[in-house]
Amino acid sequence: EIQNRYDREERERVIHSYRLYTGALFVIFLLILTVFIFYHKYKAAKTRRNLLEKHLLVNEYSNRLDEMKLSQSVANKELNSLRQRVSKMKDREIEVLSNGKLLYESIMSNGNTLYWSSRDFLDFLEYFKLIDLKFINHLDSKYSNLSPRQYLFLIAVEHMEKTDSEVGDILAISAGSVRSIKSRIRSKRIKERIDD
Repeated sequence: EIQNRYDREERERVIHSYRLYTGALFVIFLLILTVFIFYHKYKAAKTRRNLLEKHLLVNEYSNRLDEMKLSQSVANKELNSLRQRVSKMKDREIEVLSNGKLLYESIMSNGNTLYWSSRDFLDFLEYFKLIDLKFINHLDSKYSNLSPRQYLFLIAVEHMEKTDSEVGDILAISAGSVRSIKSRIRSKRIKERIDD
């Protein structure tokens, strides 16, 4: 009887320890999940804030130019300097978006990226953000640290609904390279990192 009671108490201690460890692991998992969710919300907010800051900066310079024209108290040199800065910023933004639009239309009409530079991939991405920023934020919430080429792959597959073969033609890569890029993208999935 004493042995049975001892065995029963020992089993209860083991079960209690197992419950404690399981509960602790579950709490740690919830904490990690919460941290990842907040981190990706922060990243999306930071991207939107950066875009807004660029536009606000252009507007601020334009407003300052208007004020200077009205007051006539600012030296012509400073006025010209501000004009040049605003003009350069606008020209650069127009250049990026124009190039991005041409590249996007090229992809839509079955073109490929064989002769694209790294700048072209970035311009394409900037233009696509104007078309569907929500989709880019969706990708940022699912994946971590995607390259511009990987963004293009996911846009072609998920947004344009292209097949692997068509995406291979767009990126001018072989079927093996398509499998390789898919594997690298899968390794950047946030959900899989949490499960590991």
